[in-house]
Amino acid sequence: MKSRWLTLFACVPLAVGTLLLQSCGGVGGPTKPSTSPGSNAPTQAFLALLPATQKNAKTVGPAVCGQAACHGGPTATGHTYTTWEATAHAQNKVTCESCHGPGSIHAANPTATDGTPNAILTFPNSTSVAVCNQCHGPLAGDYQSSMHAQVITDGVRAATSLCAECHGGLLRAQYANNGVNYTQMSTTQVTNAINDVLTPPKAAPDLSCSATCTTCHDPHAKTGNLSVSGKEVQIYQPESSSATTGIAPGATAAQFANMPPTLSNPQICGQCHNGRATNGSDAGLQADTSRSVMQSDQQNTLMGVGGAENWNVPPATRSTSHALAKGQCVQCHMPNSSHTFVATPDACAPCHTPAAAAALQLGLQSEVSADLLALATRLSNWAISQGWGAQSWDFTSNIPSGQTVPNQANIPLAVQRARYNYYFIVNSGDLGVHNYAYTQYLINWSNTTLTSAGIPTVDKSQIEKIPAATRIQAIKQVRANVMKSSWTEKH
Repeated sequence: MKSRWLTLFACVPLAVGTLLLQSCGGVGGPTKPSTSPGSNAPTQAFLALLPATQKNAKTVGPAVCGQAACHGGPTATGHTYTTWEATAHAQNKVTCESCHGPGSIHAANPTATDGTPNAILTFPNSTSVAVCNQCHGPLAGDYQSSMHAQVITDGVRAATSLCAECHGGLLRAQYANNGVNYTQMSTTQVTNAINDVLTPPKAAPDLSCSATCTTCHDPHAKTGNLSVSGKEVQIYQPESSSATTGIAPGATAAQFANMPPTLSNPQICGQCHNGRATNGSDAGLQADTSRSVMQSDQQNTLMGVGGAENWNVPPATRSTSHALAKGQCVQCHMPNSSHTFVATPDACAPCHTPAAAAALQLGLQSEVSADLLALATRLSNWAISQGWGAQSWDFTSNIPSGQTVPNQANIPLAVQRARYNYYFIVNSGDLGVHNYAYTQYLINWSNTTLTSAGIPTVDKSQIEKIPAATRIQAIKQVRANVMKSSWTEKH
């Protein structure tokens, strides 16, 4: 019996995974065992993914796969033998069978009697990091220590189509990266697809991660989206973009979630690291009072859009030199192609020395953490003055049990603006590093609008007596708590 996946979406081309195309020097995959140190041989993890009957198959070579009747003819859908021939994979003798396993049985009888693919490693297990690890061991190791590699099966299973767009790497690889309008799929279709591919023992355990190799990389074709150094690394979207259509205030959830097909914001990291349709307008603030919708608004912060602004006096400068850096996120978060995605001071070269970068980062985060704690204290003092709890100023889902959850009609617009900007900055996670100018603009406007509403200020100097490291850690904990709370409430 065909799977629900194939029944619902048989027209969608299959995708397989690789990491950044570097160091592919050997034969790769299961075509033959290692013959010398440094040549690429199949790993045990890769061999374990192969269907039982395929383990007795022999290699047939890429020409067999590329026959007109198979993956090379004019009727072939999606990626074909011809597009593969132009890639670095082909140039380095990484063939179809390097990633899909030996194909003699499959070539002899591509379709089994029950209608399913016969004896070939295919989607979803062909997207496992174990496939890419055969050639890209160091990069795969980086990835496996990153936040992207965290397993979130339960959350993805319960998610709507819009949530799974970013929290389910498999779904992005299969749909968005192949031009499918993911947002038009029903939640039932998405749930069935997720359950079908993630149900053991069908799937490799790493396939429920938020992002895998195929979330960003196309293993079958050159994309023309070059790296900072000018290399063709087969990424689906450019590393840099100044477009803000999909993340501007009032953008719909469908716009940000469906970025690849619509190209409303074609930035490889910003597709997911954006504010989830943030709307800092006064109307937007009054419409959404339950939770801070922006959960990872790094791209919004970088480009200086999405905050609750003084609409009569917009920012003099929306973005800084970080937004203009070649590669944007990649410049700092992926030095030397590192796939840990952790920005360290030495990644700030050539603009800053490591020592200068570390000092600048500490200075910015020290100042912004003090500003945020002062803003939260000011809001808490106001809430207490109303006879409520210290956290009753917050979005309703963040108010602890036992504290008053006020009628939101009784929350002044100034407080709604300030709390929105507080979380806009907190949830970006950088504490001013991405875009200090916009961060300070939002903090200043928040305090100005509170003062206009008659809400007393606080003595920031007392907060500055708290060690900077303690302040920074406190804000990081707020971010961790609110993201957990938002996910729990949503699911």
